[in-house]
Amino acid sequence: MDNEKYAFRCFLLRLGMIGNAYKESRKILLQNLTGSSAFKSRHRKEAEDHAVSE
Repeated sequence: MDNEKYAFRCFLLRLGMIGNAYKESRKILLQNLTGSSAFKSRHRKEAEDHAVSE
């Protein structure tokens, strides 16, 4: 996978770290990773950004 931040976020969610109770913990664990935690690939994010700008 080319996006380590997204992959690790998905891993944390599979472990059950879901919801506001774990929000700060997820943020701390993800802060030094590169990429977007919302999108699996950069291409998808660029497509979303382009669609919003139109």
